[in-house]
Amino acid sequence: RRDRHRAGCGQPALHVAQDHAQGRADAVDTDRRQGTAGKQQISYDRLIVSPDVDFVYDQLEGLRTAEAQHKMPHAWKAGEQTVQLRNQLMDLPAGGVVAMHIPKVPYRCPPGPYERASLIAYFLSLSKPKSKLLVFDANPEIQAKKDLFTHAWASRYKGIIEYVPNADIKSADAAKGVVNLDMHGAVKADIWNVIPPQRAGAHHAAAFWLWR
Repeated sequence: RRDRHRAGCGQPALHVAQDHAQGRADAVDTDRRQGTAGKQQISYDRLIVSPDVDFVYDQLEGLRTAEAQHKMPHAWKAGEQTVQLRNQLMDLPAGGVVAMHIPKVPYRCPPGPYERASLIAYFLSLSKPKSKLLVFDANPEIQAKKDLFTHAWASRYKGIIEYVPNADIKSADAAKGVVNLDMHGAVKADIWNVIPPQRAGAHHAAAFWLWR
């Protein structure tokens, strides 16, 4: 919320008054420029919406159950699945194969999957001799900081990271550790990190559009 007052040489200055409410955003009235959080209404001049994400498994045959997702974790939200992926990496035998799949944009944090690939490759280089990371990307190329990641992978992780673009998932068999890719066939790995397609969280989307 903004209030103008004059200060110094007769020039207008901007005073910013801040209202803070911790809780669940229930609705947004864009005509009145008001947000509702529980019983509290907060007025605004400009609204920035930063929703959570929901994972879209509808088109990922073989990965729609909680059991399958546990075996091939996304680890894209901090919690049980990040611990699961960490434990899988710690248990990986020397010479093992890790594979990850990156969905088509848009998804939360475009550089994130490539940063993760770099971290996994660093771990493999230190702790898992002769192991390999296969990075299958549904996009035609690296989606953020391409030159940076291309250079780092070539100079630091040559022989560890193999990057494969245009790799859409057709189906998966989590029990066997196999993912069937559109143009590359069946790929088996000791660990699969499948990051699914994403959309704005259902609650936040509903709250925003309630008043549209």
